[in-house]
Amino acid sequence: MTDDLRLPVTVPAPEDQTHLELKHLYLEELQSVLASEKPRARPRGIQWIIKHTDSHPVAVHRPDAHRTWVWSDLHLRHANIIKHCGRPFADAREMDRTLLTAWTSIGGPDDTVLDGGDVALAGSLGERGRARVGAAPGRKLLVVGNHDFGRRTGVLELAGHDLATGILAVDTDPPLVLTHVPMGVIPPGWVNLHGHVHNNEPLRATPHINVCVEQTDYRPIRLESLVTLAKRLLTGNVPEGATTVDRIRSAEGATAKQSEAAANGCGRTQTGRG
Repeated sequence: MTDDLRLPVTVPAPEDQTHLELKHLYLEELQSVLASEKPRARPRGIQWIIKHTDSHPVAVHRPDAHRTWVWSDLHLRHANIIKHCGRPFADAREMDRTLLTAWTSIGGPDDTVLDGGDVALAGSLGERGRARVGAAPGRKLLVVGNHDFGRRTGVLELAGHDLATGILAVDTDPPLVLTHVPMGVIPPGWVNLHGHVHNNEPLRATPHINVCVEQTDYRPIRLESLVTLAKRLLTGNVPEGATTVDRIRSAEGATAKQSEAAANGCGRTQTGRG
């Protein structure tokens, strides 16, 4: 389960300075999260993310001809998350059914699903739950979250995924980096996809995109849509919207209008030359 050559994922060479910088910056942010808590209250899950990230190379996803989808923080079987984050479900069973149905409806077995972590509280899924996630469509890559590790043991729960990493670089234009905890510092030209904060923090006007399910209408998002939003964020022209899905719709609408205007302009130019 830790190595699947079908996945369009590679591990960069140790001398790849860009990925080493990403890893260094993310580890610094995780350490700052720990330092902000009192010693006795420091979340062990963050410590496990640090250990996993520090001991594993940055993984790289290079999108292929098939579709790539992204989301984070499903928290399957976690009834309390419904109250904590205002999720619109009566109970954990309804929440799990809705999330897994959304996953099943997105595409085929050759698609890739990038999961930003916290699939469930480690150990809570059981054999049947892991099998249900494993049977969902797509090749599944997990960026580890604090709840993916046993609280006392630090044992990672892959929860039906094919591969786990601490940090994932996505080879798109612009380049994206998927982490569980949002990065404090991002290299110029990069955009950080992240989970962890659910809807408990406002959306940022910086190169960050919150892909927690509360922000994605409880469905995975197409990677192409996130790239469109990332391009807008890097221009400083932040799209309007109360959720990531709203911002994507705004960004895609603006892009469509620009494309239409450019096409009309080209048509007028060609007519004038004729």
